Amino acid sequence: MNRRWIWLFLAAWLTLGLLSLQPPISTNAQLQTLRFHHLTPAQGLAHEIVLCVLQDSQGFLWIGTQRELNRFDGYTFTLYRHSISDQNSLSNDTIQALYEDSRGWLWVGTASGLDHLDLERHQVFRHPEVYESIKAFAEDAQGRLWIATDGSGLFWYDPLAGTFHSVNEALSATESFPDHVINTLYYSDSGLLWLGTDQHGLLALATSEVPIRLINPLISTNSLPFRRVTSIASTNDGMLWVGGGEYHERRGGLLKFDPMQGQIVQVVDGLADLHITSLLFDPEGFFWVGSEEGLHRFSPASQQIEIFANCTSTAAPKLPWLPCGEDGQSWKRKKSSSKPGLVCHCLR
Repeated sequence: MNRRWIWLFLAAWLTLGLLSLQPPISTNAQLQTLRFHHLTPAQGLAHEIVLCVLQDSQGFLWIGTQRELNRFDGYTFTLYRHSISDQNSLSNDTIQALYEDSRGWLWVGTASGLDHLDLERHQVFRHPEVYESIKAFAEDAQGRLWIATDGSGLFWYDPLAGTFHSVNEALSATESFPDHVINTLYYSDSGLLWLGTDQHGLLALATSEVPIRLINPLISTNSLPFRRVTSIASTNDGMLWVGGGEYHERRGGLLKFDPMQGQIVQVVDGLADLHITSLLFDPEGFFWVGSEEGLHRFSPASQQIEIFANCTSTAAPKLPWLPCGEDGQSWKRKKSSSKPGLVCHCLR
């Protein structure tokens, strides 16, 4: 691809009605001029349900779908798929997480296993040491890759030794990992790995210590208004913003957390009844908030919340937003009855 974009990630689905997107309830001139370009199965996308998207260091767009991995060069798609007879194929066709590490390896988290692609040789390598459903990745300052799973907790990969390790085995004898379903990961500049769990809220690991130490960062363990954390983002002031919500309940929201004080300093009014599925802090200082109820844009500076009128639906419950390139373009993963697939959104 000719253009090099800087990508930030916000995982979710698009709801119905995006193709006829209306201006937000709180109007904004920039948001009233949205333009969209669609990538669908008609253009070569392997499947209409998109689970994750990554732009690599060479500018290629990698799209994980419910059926096969896609590489898009701006014109055509190259497909990577699972084959029972080929050990050098993907472990599974359902691609749930993507990550390019500092060495240029593309890690692929599938519904039943971990793979990586050598982007120079276009060769797939399976890693049966982590034979799990993969949900998220993060890389720490030492170059170790952290791998969140849906049922077996947290693993890490040591690139120097070429070995995989379970956090359960690395904790001290007096500690045990409280939740084996980890939805999201975020590595902070302070050296802590932040974890969004399914039943135990927000946790952190001091990964540079020996042994690794588990931290419950909240002074009051009951202060988090929801147990299930789905998304974590950081702003320039070092504050963490945490989104989440309970399954099938209107209980969740977005909160601001001070990691130094171990305290929640704000629960965003107007989003408390939402099941947040994804967060993005954009270069202009706004949060894009994807939820089961639709898409919102929140300004921490003004506390203003903008609601997209036609981005709510109970038929397709999660909303993704995937900005943002240097040229102002962003991508949304989309599920729509009329035109499913991937949407490019031109911000400017």
